[in-house]
Amino acid sequence: MTTYSLYEKRTFGEIKHKLPRHSWCYMHNESHDGEFEEMEVWYHTGDLTLTELQLDEGPFLIIVEGHLVVERSISNIQIDAASTNLIVLGDLHTPYMIVGGQEVWIQGHLHVSEMFWGDYNHGELVVQGDLHVKWMIVSNEYRVNIHGQSHSQRNILDWDDAQEWQGFNIIDLFVPECIIDEDTTEPFVWREQLIARVHKEQPIMSTDQLFPDQQALDIPFLFENDQMTIATIEQLFDYSLLSPFSKESHFAKYEYWIDHQFGRVGVYGDMDTEGHNRNLYFQQATDYALLFKLLPVTPMLESTDTENSSTIVQWQMSGRYRYMESDHNDWIPFTPDAPPDIQQGCERGWSTLLQAVSTYQYARKLVKPQWIRDILALPIAQPYNDYYDDDRHGLWVENIYFSFRQEGVIHDQVLQPGLLRLGREYTDAQGDSKFEHYFYELHHHADGSECVILDYKQDQDEENRIELSYAGGYKLQLAVDLLKKARQLIEKENQNLLDGEAPYYAEPFAIHDWQAKGYLK
Repeated sequence: MTTYSLYEKRTFGEIKHKLPRHSWCYMHNESHDGEFEEMEVWYHTGDLTLTELQLDEGPFLIIVEGHLVVERSISNIQIDAASTNLIVLGDLHTPYMIVGGQEVWIQGHLHVSEMFWGDYNHGELVVQGDLHVKWMIVSNEYRVNIHGQSHSQRNILDWDDAQEWQGFNIIDLFVPECIIDEDTTEPFVWREQLIARVHKEQPIMSTDQLFPDQQALDIPFLFENDQMTIATIEQLFDYSLLSPFSKESHFAKYEYWIDHQFGRVGVYGDMDTEGHNRNLYFQQATDYALLFKLLPVTPMLESTDTENSSTIVQWQMSGRYRYMESDHNDWIPFTPDAPPDIQQGCERGWSTLLQAVSTYQYARKLVKPQWIRDILALPIAQPYNDYYDDDRHGLWVENIYFSFRQEGVIHDQVLQPGLLRLGREYTDAQGDSKFEHYFYELHHHADGSECVILDYKQDQDEENRIELSYAGGYKLQLAVDLLKKARQLIEKENQNLLDGEAPYYAEPFAIHDWQAKGYLK
């Protein structure tokens, strides 16, 4: 383990008064009639520097009453066997910690310059101060409790869900020499080899994978160029992008918020007849807005042969702008002499619109509407028939929360499209608990086509959702990956229901519904 002579050899009973009262070792001993009283403890007074610290099959506990520096690594190979617990009453500095199966309590600050990997549900890390770590990896329900601030370059706090939730394969984080992928159904990390390479000061991590989940998707740009041309405008007003026309106003549109920019493309009237117009609306937060209106003028014949002639509609465009929070917020004609911020707002709004439409056309191909309809039609979803009720909107299936809104529901006197919402709890890089949602909403277009609109929300408030289908970003791919996992979970749970086994977290009203339909006895 380490140099034996550096420590005083004591029993737990002799040294327990030195322990933090909320540590597991102390609390378990006190609540179990002194179970650990005679266990061996290695104790060091003052600061301590070691080359390595191995926690396999050593004493029951090591206590350092001071700061601890371990120059190479702290590790243990076996995680399901008895491992040495570690309590440091000062700060701890080390490049690597590869631990699991024991309590690690740091009364001060923890500094891990490279990687911390905590594995196995019998293990726990408690840091009373701050945590500074480059890679923070947690697997198999290992527990982490940071009382101060957490600072990390990469947090993987749910190993099993890394592929679905963080957009990469966990195996790709490690160099090939640390992976076993032969004679096994799935590749896995070779823990013993990992620790051996650390001891030899050989690399174990693929540093190019440090931030893969922050990379946006490579989305093709749909337009020939970024200029405001007739051809580009025709693409923007295509029926395959617009929502179905409103019967009352004969108005069709699409719109989005991306960061602080709002955009709307709208058509008033029937584009196949005269008397209609088009408009583009750009808004920068609550600062200013621009409105461009396109009106058709007398069409010109493309051919003098009246029987075979077609028409080319000529468009006349005019623009206006206004400052929204000004005392004088009237619309002002947009001219080449418009203020610089308005000129820049026009360029920014146009550029954002082109990228948003390119992203939308890409995103609409990622999820098939039938996938959502299939989930909404499952027997397991039927009792949860009120999306706007706190109790009847959904259920947990393992670590994903499913909410269902059937097509044709009327809410606030508006007919609602079908919707699946997926949510999960997670811990962010600062150690705060969050509950995020992904939305999959069925959507129709003016040309009769349909797609699934993808949105994201970091908390339970449904206002101000991030419109992934227009905004893109790495979470767009995460939404697709999550749905893949969710489909597998809900279909498996639905089959269990058909086989007579109720979902674990099902509400009584759902149980009664399934019993009435004969799925459960």
